[in-house]
Amino acid sequence: MNIAHRPPARRSSSRCCAAARAAALTTALVAVSAVQPARAQEPVAARLSPWRFELTPYGWFAGLSGTLHTPLRRFPERNVDADFGTIIGDISGIPIMGTAEVRYGRFGVVADLLHLALEQGVDTRDVLFQGGHGRVNTTIGSVVGLFRIVEAPNQNLDVGAGTRIWSVSTKLSLNPGLLPGVIQKESTTWADPLLAAR
Repeated sequence: MNIAHRPPARRSSSRCCAAARAAALTTALVAVSAVQPARAQEPVAARLSPWRFELTPYGWFAGLSGTLHTPLRRFPERNVDADFGTIIGDISGIPIMGTAEVRYGRFGVVADLLHLALEQGVDTRDVLFQGGHGRVNTTIGSVVGLFRIVEAPNQNLDVGAGTRIWSVSTKLSLNPGLLPGVIQKESTTWADPLLAAR
């Protein structure tokens, strides 16, 4: 009778050992999985740089209106009025529109550039001149230095100052007809101070 009862006792002991080993292995795996993310995050936090760079292209739906002065006594001025649909067909070259920002901690610099060139034919009725064309170049550049006075997880407040530079140039070309050809150019540039908050 005693011999018949010994094998079950050995099976029970082996099962207990297996269960203990499984529990120990599970505990070790849980401990390793809990420690690994912390170790993985340490190098990432150490590699974080205070520098930040951003580049943002954009587009403007613009119109154009103004007056062109000509050398003709009979037609001293020519009015120009073009909406967005007209301007799309008169764009000359590749327009440039974009904003770049560089930050180092609480300090930052924002630069914005817009350049657009428009060109359109001029109807002269082919009498004094055999047609012509007019061209308008517009360039607007802004530079603003910023300082972050409020920095919170959900909101920031930057203040700063800078300047905006405007440059506009026009060119009117009339092809020779009864009169010799004419090319007239005008340009102007000015700057405005800027105070910024965002």
